[in-house]
Amino acid sequence: MLIPETSSFESLLNYFGFFTWFGYLLSISSILWLRYKRPDATRPYKVWLPIPIIMVVVAVYLVFAPFYEAPLQSFYCVLFVSAGIPFYWCLYDIRWPPQSLLRFVDRVTFKLQIICDVDFPKNEQDATVDAQTNPGFETVF
Repeated sequence: MLIPETSSFESLLNYFGFFTWFGYLLSISSILWLRYKRPDATRPYKVWLPIPIIMVVVAVYLVFAPFYEAPLQSFYCVLFVSAGIPFYWCLYDIRWPPQSLLRFVDRVTFKLQIICDVDFPKNEQDATVDAQTNPGFETVF
């Protein structure tokens, strides 16, 4: 069984909190990195610089504090996140999967779209036809 014996809602929150704040740390650090590497880039809005710095400090604390309090659970979370890196590298970076696997995923996706009735219009004409036949439908173009 993959779930540890001492599983509880608290351990689930520890896993989720660690992973969430790790994502926040990476996101907010990217703001600082881009501000440093591309200072003249056009942005929809600029964040006042102390805000991301404070958030990075808070995120670093909330990522590394669980290692002191619950090192085993934190290690499991790091192991779980790290296990996804080879899959990303094989499936998306080098386009390793065979075409038969991609066709299978496409068929499953198509069937799920039919079952759940979720499919984006293929072109603008389909969007306007859907908008005319379904009054609550908003166009995406």
